[in-house]
Amino acid sequence: MLVGFINPLYTLIQGRRNKGYKYLGISVPDWSKAEVEKLGLIASKYGFPPQWLANLINHESGGTFSPSVKNPSTGATGLIQFMPSFFDTKKLAKMSVSQQLDEVDKYLYNFFFKRKTALKVFDRNKKKVKPNFTQTDLYMIIFYPVSVGNPDYLFPLKVVVANNGILSPKGYTQKALKNAPFKDFPSSIVEPIQEPNKEDVKIEDKAMPLIYRVLIFAGISYLAYKMYQKMKVQLNQSYFDASKIKNFKL
Repeated sequence: MLVGFINPLYTLIQGRRNKGYKYLGISVPDWSKAEVEKLGLIASKYGFPPQWLANLINHESGGTFSPSVKNPSTGATGLIQFMPSFFDTKKLAKMSVSQQLDEVDKYLYNFFFKRKTALKVFDRNKKKVKPNFTQTDLYMIIFYPVSVGNPDYLFPLKVVVANNGILSPKGYTQKALKNAPFKDFPSSIVEPIQEPNKEDVKIEDKAMPLIYRVLIFAGISYLAYKMYQKMKVQLNQSYFDASKIKNFKL
């Protein structure tokens, strides 16, 4: 699951760092490949793509991937914007990337194993997310846990107003993916049924009739022969009956 993940994310983070990217005055920290891998392993442990967790952290941290970034309005801090009402955000802000990834892991664990809402999307026996788990559900674990498993959930008015008119989990996901590092990565674990490739259909259409032609030709020939035999018998019978009538005398 980590193939094609570690190097692209590491390159993206280092690229932003080298360009001096900042958000709310916070710079991009110097992530190591080991820390990128740690992020990936957290996601893999629970059975969902690490690309989703990278997209989530990218959105929540304003693209900085910084454990110290802070929302001036709510006080939410760090990689997944831990809320001050539940966490010691001052302590979180001083953590290294690796230390705060441990906190991200703990947060996900507590949701999956202690929240009733998690039962919709998480199998506690297998310790993995269910096939119906989506990227939107991952976002909602952080943003609005009660809506997990319901992408059409309507947020309360105060939540809508505080988040620039975002009405539902679907709307939140659309906004989060606009500048995501893996925005084109599938958002569902279960792949939708794919329509057959048109080129493949054309090839099959050209190849299969050769078989059908032989069978159809043989079938038609057989039916024609049987019909001919039947008609021949009927014609002979009609001729015999007509001869009898012609030669009949009173």
